[in-house]
Amino acid sequence: MTREDVERWVEENQIELALLDGMDSAIVGIVDDGLESPKVVYSKRKIFKTLQDQGMSEQDALEWYGYNTVRALPYMGKIAPCVMDDLWYPDPEAKVAN
Repeated sequence: MTREDVERWVEENQIELALLDGMDSAIVGIVDDGLESPKVVYSKRKIFKTLQDQGMSEQDALEWYGYNTVRALPYMGKIAPCVMDDLWYPDPEAKVAN
C-alpha cells in the first residue's frame, strides 16, 4: 500500500488519518477495529530499514524510532497510526521486500 492509496482511501471514506513523515515505504495497510477511528499501519521492520537506508546505524535508528515515533504517537490522538511489530517474519537477517 502506498501513501497515495491511503490518501485515496481517506478521501473516499471522508476520514482523517495521521501519517508518519518520510515513512511511506513502511505503510502496510489500514486497520479498523470498529471501536475507534481507522488507523494507518506501519511495519516496524520497514521503518528501521528506511532509517538505515537513510544512513543511520542500527543504534541510531533505534534511538530515532523511540524518540521521534513512539513518543510522538500519543500526541496525534485518536487518529495516530499504529506500528506493527513484524513477529511473523521468518528470518530476521533476510532482506525486507518493498
